[in-house]
Amino acid sequence: MSTNCRSASLFVNIYETVWWLVFVQAILLAARFSKSFERVESLSTELEETNISLKESEKKYRRIFEDSKDLIFVAGLDSQIRDVSPACEDVLGYTKSELKQMTILDVMVNPSLRSEFENAISAQGSVKNFEVELQRKDGKKIDALVSATLRQKENGWITGFQGSVRDITTRKQAATERLRALEMQKGQERFRELSASTFEGVFIHDKGVILDINQAVEELFGYTQAELKGNDVVELITPETRQIARKHIQTRYEKPYELTGLRKDGSVFPLEVHAKTALYKGNQVRVVAARDITERVQAEEQFQQALQETEELLAAAKAILGATDLKGICQNLISHFNELVQADRTTLILLDQERKEIQLAIVHGGIAGEIPLTYEEVIAGISGIVIKSKEPVISLSADDGIEPEETRVRRMQNEAGPLIVVPLITKGADGTSTVIGTTTAINLPGQRKFTQRDADLLMALTTQAAAVIENLRLFEETQIAREAAEIANQALEIANVKLHELATTDPLTEIYNRRHFFDLAEKELERAKRSKTPLSIIIFDIDHFKNVNDTYGHLAGDQVLIALANLCQKNIRSMDIFARFGGEEFVILMPDTDEEAALKTAKKLRKLVGNQITSFDRKNMSVTISSGVSSEKTPVEMDIPTLLDKADKALYQSKENGRNQVTVWREKNSGE
Repeated sequence: MSTNCRSASLFVNIYETVWWLVFVQAILLAARFSKSFERVESLSTELEETNISLKESEKKYRRIFEDSKDLIFVAGLDSQIRDVSPACEDVLGYTKSELKQMTILDVMVNPSLRSEFENAISAQGSVKNFEVELQRKDGKKIDALVSATLRQKENGWITGFQGSVRDITTRKQAATERLRALEMQKGQERFRELSASTFEGVFIHDKGVILDINQAVEELFGYTQAELKGNDVVELITPETRQIARKHIQTRYEKPYELTGLRKDGSVFPLEVHAKTALYKGNQVRVVAARDITERVQAEEQFQQALQETEELLAAAKAILGATDLKGICQNLISHFNELVQADRTTLILLDQERKEIQLAIVHGGIAGEIPLTYEEVIAGISGIVIKSKEPVISLSADDGIEPEETRVRRMQNEAGPLIVVPLITKGADGTSTVIGTTTAINLPGQRKFTQRDADLLMALTTQAAAVIENLRLFEETQIAREAAEIANQALEIANVKLHELATTDPLTEIYNRRHFFDLAEKELERAKRSKTPLSIIIFDIDHFKNVNDTYGHLAGDQVLIALANLCQKNIRSMDIFARFGGEEFVILMPDTDEEAALKTAKKLRKLVGNQITSFDRKNMSVTISSGVSSEKTPVEMDIPTLLDKADKALYQSKENGRNQVTVWREKNSGE
């Protein structure tokens, strides 16, 4: 029995010991699971914050859609409006919710034009400046230009179309009034007197035979009046657009339409024409107003390109946030790079320069995957040049002398034609920059050649991508996702700044463009009305600027425009709004400035410009300017177009009085 008791006691001790071990182990496991849960919860919070940040960034790009003065719409295949910009109330008088219950065809007055619009977009995939008559909610009818393109998914499926509506009622009324004034004239001399006062080219023709022109036509096309009289008017446009012109001449078409103008020197330009029937020397003829719309077309193209680049920047930022590992993010990035610059293939190489090793070398397009390269091979080629200079390099072919001889043969074997190599640069806290790799866009021989714009765009993307990649290296070691998201946001903010600069700045002179000038001018006008302070405008253009281009070339003319813009910018106040108004014409809005002060500034600028010498290609050039000034002491009932019109009339007076002078607008102008 004693033995049995000892056995029982031993069993109890063993049982208690095992129980305590199990209890302790359970506590340790619970603690470990608690920490894991906390880490999962933290990562979930960080992911939520990242998604919120991305949505905020997307809102910034939505402003482009919201702030447009044109009505922008998105419609389905059934023409049902899916989305529409706030300008809908200004253009058509409907609210967004009302228009979403309609189709874009519902507001078109003419049923035949509805069918023509549908057939055109189905056949061509897009419609540009389709002129229609639209009916507003209040019953009023307006003239408008409708442009639209089909919307496609990545797989090529068409989901609908999107486009814009621009109200041209005011412009058409103005054009009608101009032509009506011409119809009232009964003699050739009277016609010349009127047409000489406009910058638009004006023709008179009978069934295509030119009877008379104004001076603006000579400047627009480079021919003299004697050279054009009696000739066929369609010879002033390119052959591919002559059929359209002949058709409109035969049918006496009276709506504005676009052609491609052909100058005497063989150069071409976008041309808008508007024709009306009128009496001339007792006969019915056609009076045609023609204008060079190069500036407008370029502005539209720049805006569309800016939108496209912004979409690409946003897509690249999403790619950064869309992968969780270094290789995945790099693959996403070069996929976007490849599409952005229309390359045959794009490579990305990450280097560890301290160890002289390649960390990652991948390619998108062609044979996708990793690239078997050594560090020495990378340094020996163009990538080595880029790493040392920290600047992008564009090479148009293997024979352009840029590719080092030791790597040129390998380039030809790999069928690498035009290429562009861009560095991946990071900046440290002390401001020093480090190249961590390169990305290279490559086309086959004979394919598209890369441009400086491609280089600038890739640099904007790779600068931010490099920062993300460098921080992602730390992320994989420390698992700090917040830093990668913040850097991606910085990329979006910089992209937004770039978009704003492209949308508001003249690309040549780097001063405000015409569109942004009107935006700022309206704000200043409202402020002047509230504070009852004076407001002045100076308009000036370069005298005989065409002679500069004809004598020294257009590149020299560009240098004259840049030098003039820089000179004027330095000699006006920071509060003044200075913009390129079109071609060689500039405008300055001067808040809190009366007529006397504005006149003083205009005289000073005229003298400074006249004394300035611009050098280009070892040749010295000088120009003069003619100016017009208008001013309102308390512009309560004034608007910007009226103030501009007064200054413009004063400018015309300066021209007529011999140029190189300043005129203040009054009922009877006189040169100052």
